[in-house]
Amino acid sequence: MAIDPKFFKPYHLSDIAQGAIVKNKIRTFRGYGSDTTDKTDNVIYIGSPALQRAVALKAFLESYKLNLTKETDIKKEADKQSHVYTEYTSDLNFTLTLNIPAHSTNESRNNLAKLEELQRLIAPLGGPGHVNAFYGTKNNYFSVWFKNLIHSGEKYSSYPSPSSITFKQLMKHGFFCYIEDIDYTPDMEAGFFEFDDVKDGHKGAFLFPRNIKLNLTLKYGVEFSDVIAQNLRAIGQSTARPLYAFSRNGHYASGDNGRFPFGTLAKTPGHLELVGGSADYSTSGMNKMDYRLQGGGSTSNNSFLFISLQVDSNKAKDSAAAGSTRKRWVKFKGFIDSFNRSHKVKIPLQDGDKSRVLGNPMNMDAETTFESLDYSMKITVPSSDISEAKKNCAKIQYLMRMFFKKYTPSTLTRQASDIGATKHALKFYSPSFIESPNTTKYFVNDFKTMYSNSVDLFLTDLGIDIDMEAGFFQEKGYLWPKVFTVDLKMSYMSGDLIKNYSLSGGGYKMLPSSTHPNKEHLFPFARQTSKITIGGT
Repeated sequence: MAIDPKFFKPYHLSDIAQGAIVKNKIRTFRGYGSDTTDKTDNVIYIGSPALQRAVALKAFLESYKLNLTKETDIKKEADKQSHVYTEYTSDLNFTLTLNIPAHSTNESRNNLAKLEELQRLIAPLGGPGHVNAFYGTKNNYFSVWFKNLIHSGEKYSSYPSPSSITFKQLMKHGFFCYIEDIDYTPDMEAGFFEFDDVKDGHKGAFLFPRNIKLNLTLKYGVEFSDVIAQNLRAIGQSTARPLYAFSRNGHYASGDNGRFPFGTLAKTPGHLELVGGSADYSTSGMNKMDYRLQGGGSTSNNSFLFISLQVDSNKAKDSAAAGSTRKRWVKFKGFIDSFNRSHKVKIPLQDGDKSRVLGNPMNMDAETTFESLDYSMKITVPSSDISEAKKNCAKIQYLMRMFFKKYTPSTLTRQASDIGATKHALKFYSPSFIESPNTTKYFVNDFKTMYSNSVDLFLTDLGIDIDMEAGFFQEKGYLWPKVFTVDLKMSYMSGDLIKNYSLSGGGYKMLPSSTHPNKEHLFPFARQTSKITIGGT
């Protein structure tokens, strides 16, 4: 049974292929011409639970980006050479640009009505008596579903057409979000259809755009009360939250279906996991590299990015308690688009003197202190075939759960972690780009050595941007991106990695580091680059 609103001639807002209107055995109207796009299953559904209405649009995606940011607080320690890093809430949203083209005047007119519908749906609600109170009465929010690219993470066997989808399906599989603005932006370069609708009593030309650009930001931020959540689960509908962070011991958190954002699931084989369903990949299996796009040469393994939780082994395979651990790590091919490492110090300055003609000089009685050590990195993640594309999507499933604030390991509760700041950091290693002073073996591929070579960094921003020009592999109603980019921003919170020289006895030593004694000269480039005395007094 199709969703509302139903066909209201000549408009059909919840479908993409309106049937013919026949009068005296003559077809007088068809909403979508005959360009065959009405046969597509690439349809995005945008539904309002409170009003039980939905709009269906052909998914001509121009851009797609998944954005994660984190609210943090950084306070300086008493020694002023290190910071205390505290994580708070995170933000998750999709930013999309859709083209809504029209094959005909009729299709254009229907598209225009759909934009009108969307702009109406974000307006304030009428309150009790005007909405389905089961889903709340104060604010309108949306369930948006487009295959496995925008969804709740719940697995589906086939993707429904506008004529077959039910609102229950949309509620189960859609991504719950709020939308703050809907912009109607006709593509002026594409032009307009001109149409005289004299039967409406309006003589003269009406203009209907040949293409409309729709920019959407779908923001996560819908959490139901316990009562509503229980009611939804009872009828098999989504409870709105698409994922939880990994617990600090590496376990999935209870309530996580494990498949958001792209519909893949990775597990540790032979070990208890707190998510149901069969795994698509093991952790090691999804990280097995395929270098066919690089020709499989001898240097294929020399460039990659390794990221891991601070868990280096799998313990207590039949338990999920605090002493039980699961390794969670990802490894991406090193198609590095950009990289930056920025070291900043705080120079003490004298109090401002407005009568001074030039400059604000340093305070020579105070010391320079550590300010920040920040990294930014952008990598391209290509796939040579559908198998590799699915593995890459599974890695994003892991990476997102590493990003969010960690929870205590519990099968029943998800209490915010109160452990020391370093435990919130992730392990990062990329040969020649991010290397620990502990690095002794280069271009390694085994987990143990990559973990040892890693630097503890706090991941503060994460963005996944699908390359729409490269397209997708398609399989049974699922879309697997052939290429996407990953943008990362990371920070190190102490001045113990980059140390200056000590001029002593006519020679040079390194100022001591409490965390890497006698290895101060091996960062940021894990090779000795100058004649110095190592160790000693």
